[in-house]
Amino acid sequence: MVNLNTTLDEYGKNATSSWEREFYYDGWNSTKTDENIINSRIRKAIQMVYADASKIGCGVTECGKNPSIDNWYMITLVCLYEKPYVTLIRNLENRKMITSD
Repeated sequence: MVNLNTTLDEYGKNATSSWEREFYYDGWNSTKTDENIINSRIRKAIQMVYADASKIGCGVTECGKNPSIDNWYMITLVCLYEKPYVTLIRNLENRKMITSD
């Protein structure tokens, strides 16, 4: 939900900033990409430091007024990376398959 005091353009920036804060609040103890990091509390933020991800694009749209809170609106926000998170997961899975033999 959004407040009228925030413009739609600010939401992409706010979303990426909140993911970045995961490193500070939830810790980042290793630069190794393994199952522990994928299942950790910083899983949304790790895409930001993935070596192959250099660009992010966010889109936001207003979905109308929130019927239960005055002066608040609902939005949909989607952010995509140049190399998606699923690539990171697939790379991890491929390494597991290679090293398991």
